[in-house]
Amino acid sequence: MEEKVYFETSDRLTLCGILSIPKDSSATSGQKCIILCHGIGYHKDEDENIFLNFAKRLTVEGFYVFRFDFRGHGYRPFAATDPNTWPVHPVRGAFGIDGDLVKFGHDEDKDVTAVVDGFMRLKTKSYGKTYKRVMGLGVCYGAFVLLKTAAENPNLFDRLVLDGCWLSLSLFVEKAKRDLKTLVNPQTGGWSNHWCFGRQWVQDAVEWITKTACQKRQDFV
Repeated sequence: MEEKVYFETSDRLTLCGILSIPKDSSATSGQKCIILCHGIGYHKDEDENIFLNFAKRLTVEGFYVFRFDFRGHGYRPFAATDPNTWPVHPVRGAFGIDGDLVKFGHDEDKDVTAVVDGFMRLKTKSYGKTYKRVMGLGVCYGAFVLLKTAAENPNLFDRLVLDGCWLSLSLFVEKAKRDLKTLVNPQTGGWSNHWCFGRQWVQDAVEWITKTACQKRQDFV
């Protein structure tokens, strides 16, 4: 069973996600919760619905699973027949994000803590008890945010699974400068030798854009 859930962050942003509930949600097996954190430019179901498939499999094993859109994410692609996708903002259209809301890891930990705290209260209200174990699974940017959140809140998670984790924002920017495909495929890249993207002026432009987007935003090592 799935239901849509809303949470408010400490800086008053409303997050939306999908809670997948195990069939025997009141049993001991239903005391485990996993938070799924997507990569930058993606959404709560991740690329090719990977997180949706994870949720289906994990609920069979007795886990509550919550997948959500980070701030500035989750926009539907442009469709001429859907006025809700008009107008097309250039950044949103190119990268699937709202550049005014995405903070590249500076504030996104508030998204994660809002989700975990909200679930603790929801579980206690519904069943009079909280989760025994809370785990986080993140991809790339989502893994980076999870790692930062866990560092600042040591008792928040029992376990973390980090796939393709950014080690720091500055290192990721430098990697993206050398290979622009890193933005859409951080694990492998693939455009470093491209006739266009390998040119110095393109790399300089990428560096300027990323530094402009990240200005006044702290870099976490």
